[in-house]
Amino acid sequence: MVFQLLLRLLTGEKAIRKYALNTQIAESQTHTFLVKQFEIAFLGDEMAFFEHLYQECQQRLKLRQLSEPNSPAARQVIQLVQEGEPERALEVLKGLPGLDSSIANDIVMLSARYLNLKQNQEKGLMDSRDYWPEFNRIIDAILELSQHLP
Repeated sequence: MVFQLLLRLLTGEKAIRKYALNTQIAESQTHTFLVKQFEIAFLGDEMAFFEHLYQECQQRLKLRQLSEPNSPAARQVIQLVQEGEPERALEVLKGLPGLDSSIANDIVMLSARYLNLKQNQEKGLMDSRDYWPEFNRIIDAILELSQHLP
């Protein structure tokens, strides 16, 4: 699939063509069926092409540098949310030093929303149909905040 998209991009063709790299098909009848039925062009092992393309891009400094998209604090918050620990995630956020005042205010408001939601559920004041959408909005806000951490 990636190879097909790359060929379309490089050639500029609008028509969709089907290509396959590995031609290691044991039976010739299977090969014939695939070629005729699905109109697939088998190109052989073209990994050398990709390696050459990579080397050329690297020499011309056209490769982008890969970096960790999130800070260590953001990764910790995301991990806690994944583990079902939003309260601990909020505690980590509250304990981060040197945050922008607007982010710090957002964290305080999110903590209050979460605490209020939790208390309302424990007291039976909130139906699960109301609880889960609000819970998910809070989780989404926590994850959104984690993207803006230094």
